[in-house]
Amino acid sequence: MRKEADSSTNSGNNSKAFLIVWMLLIIYCIAFAVICANPSFSSVAAEVLLMIFSILSSAYLLVRHKLPSKAYILLAIIMSAASALYLLFNSSVISLSQIVPAGNVFVSALAVFSVIEAFPNAGFKLIRVGRKYVPVISIIIGIVVGIIWGAVNVVLMKSSNPIQAISPLQCLICALRPAIWEEVSFRAVFYAFCISLFEGDLSGKRRNVTTWTMMILPHVLPHTVQGFRMSVPNGIINVILLSVLFGSVFVILQKKRDVASAMTAHWIVDFIRFLFFGVPFV
Repeated sequence: MRKEADSSTNSGNNSKAFLIVWMLLIIYCIAFAVICANPSFSSVAAEVLLMIFSILSSAYLLVRHKLPSKAYILLAIIMSAASALYLLFNSSVISLSQIVPAGNVFVSALAVFSVIEAFPNAGFKLIRVGRKYVPVISIIIGIVVGIIWGAVNVVLMKSSNPIQAISPLQCLICALRPAIWEEVSFRAVFYAFCISLFEGDLSGKRRNVTTWTMMILPHVLPHTVQGFRMSVPNGIINVILLSVLFGSVFVILQKKRDVASAMTAHWIVDFIRFLFFGVPFV
């Protein structure tokens, strides 16, 4: 009788978790649609929307699970600082819009680390440790995947983007910003959000699909604003292509390996892109 009651409670909690995640996604998509439908909003508005979504998710996780250990807090500071190193190549006056991403990284990293500590058996790792060379393997996997997908990205972009000669060092440092910011604040934090709502258990098709959607869709949509403004079918095609070609790759790395491998792969992909086509935000 007790087991039946526990099963009923878990089922109710799962249903509530599904409802929360999908309601948030629907609200996010509606807000995104409003931005696309209003030409007075630039594509930056979609990025701001994503940051708000990320920060609110992070705030919820921190309220629920509290701050992580001091070591993780220090690591969050380091990651935030690393994501802002690109400012060394910016000769203009530093604005609030350039500082906010670093703050977003800091808050999101704290939230992610709090969930990693709260659910140690959920398979969510910053970097795998334990056996000899395991952390090194994560980095190697990230580099190999990054080189392959970086080459694919160059092939896809070269027909519509002029080649620009940029310093490799500048490209390497500037690529840290999207690698850390996007993988932590726009992907890992939503992974952590699902883990928290599902109490560390992501087994089952519905939970898996929900988690994948949460880790891919919010980040992909801001890249498709112009596509949706051309036509809804064109926007949907862009969402599918970006989700399959790039979003899914980084999700697989985070879920099957760790966040470090995804960040490394993302770093290499953007390093290669910047090397050929220049840095878009400096």
